[in-house]
Amino acid sequence: MITSSYTYSKILDYATCPKLYYWRNVAKITPIKKAKALSFGYCMSNAIRFYRSTASFDEAAKAFQDAWIEDGKILSIRTTDEDPKDFRTVQRGLEILEAYVKFYPDDPENTIRPEVSFEVPVGVVRDRNIMLRGRIDGVVSDGKGGARIGEDKTTSRLGDTFFDALRGSLQIGLYLYAADQYGLFDIGKRTTPSCLMNAIKVHPKEFKFTRDVAIKSRNTLHFFKENALRWVDRMIASEEENIYPLNDIDNSTCTKYGGCDYLPLKYAEGELRKALLLHNFQRKEKIGEKYVSSPLEEKDIINL
Repeated sequence: MITSSYTYSKILDYATCPKLYYWRNVAKITPIKKAKALSFGYCMSNAIRFYRSTASFDEAAKAFQDAWIEDGKILSIRTTDEDPKDFRTVQRGLEILEAYVKFYPDDPENTIRPEVSFEVPVGVVRDRNIMLRGRIDGVVSDGKGGARIGEDKTTSRLGDTFFDALRGSLQIGLYLYAADQYGLFDIGKRTTPSCLMNAIKVHPKEFKFTRDVAIKSRNTLHFFKENALRWVDRMIASEEENIYPLNDIDNSTCTKYGGCDYLPLKYAEGELRKALLLHNFQRKEKIGEKYVSSPLEEKDIINL
């Protein structure tokens, strides 16, 4: 029996738009220029992980800058007069990081494990063993002798309802399921599976950090697993039939957060589509532990 591995990110891609899932995960086509919001989140996540493991702002700041270099220096070093609205910069990132360290000085002390990669079996779909793969941002103390998993989010919109959608999301449910399978809640005193949701606001002037807790009983975690398997069934069906419909029912999914990376391809045809692919996209594949990018050529886009 074939074993296939899926991540929450893949499920989210498909749920957002099957065509987006196709471009990113089947054709493995990515934009040459990564969105600044994604790059900023990657750099900040790397920095927070190092802060928790080293208890050093200097080490965390170096980790932010190392991630910036590794990511291709997508972020500007600082906001300029030419682009005054560009506040996702290295300088602003380090300022937010410094404020975070001062706001949560006990983070390293309360961290049991700074990061956990997982791969757990979730069931069988269409004669395939399905594995759920991902990365938990950390395992932290709950202050009562037990443990929680952590989930970090960077966002420019950190309002009163931010955690409402996240708390009941498939992502939190699946990560709690995987953590429970790994026994991460059995560290110290056995506790009900819970997740510390850690939100960092990205803003040109304001500093805001907020946390909340999502708690799920063990007997409800299988509902998230079963729902994930239903999504995987749809994804496999699309792959087998080579059918990936556009989400042109809810156009807000195409335009929110600065717009989908693949929006220019949505209705492009012929020579325009070909030109867009050649000049704005690249092929990206994982070889070993690293992702390798290569430019698209005309022969590559014949069947795309």
